Amino acid sequence: MWKEESLPFVIAQLPNFSIDLDDKNDAWPRIREAQRKAGGLKNVAVTVNMDLGEDNDLHPLNKREAAYRMSLAVRAMIYGERVIFRGPWLWDFNVSEQWITLIFETEDKKGLVIRGGTGLEEFEIAGADGVYYSVTGEIKENQVRICSSEVKKPVFFRYCWSNTPKKGLLYNEAGLPASPFEISTLSYRKSRSGQ
Repeated sequence: MWKEESLPFVIAQLPNFSIDLDDKNDAWPRIREAQRKAGGLKNVAVTVNMDLGEDNDLHPLNKREAAYRMSLAVRAMIYGERVIFRGPWLWDFNVSEQWITLIFETEDKKGLVIRGGTGLEEFEIAGADGVYYSVTGEIKENQVRICSSEVKKPVFFRYCWSNTPKKGLLYNEAGLPASPFEISTLSYRKSRSGQ
């Protein structure tokens, strides 16, 4: 239709929302995960909006911030401006016994900013059985170190895997949030593209 092979796209990732959604059904987080992965495609940017929604309304009232985040992506991707347009993303991780150390790229080369908690509330770890448990740990600069006493050998970990994550959200100093994700330590392919 447009006959443009490199037509850019900006995807607004799903906001928080809970009406008619059961947190035991993870369809909403799975759609966010697919959107996050689409951000690895050429000329595609994804803005994270899970902190902008209304739990009782699919359409966020704060459209100005959602539009602002999309405009940052457009300015960087299309116009080549040197602006920070995405929040922290998982750069690398390592597993040592029951501990996982996650290293985030914040793009501004500064530490993670935590809002509404300790920063650990939205992380979970699972073993080979796929049963997730909450974590304990610590955050220093751009690294998050987590474990669960219930999981001796971590195989999966995830962040903000719910319809409406609330506590301990991670941001960079530009005020942009980290995207939710779910990672298998067995099949993870390290990506330096932010996805």
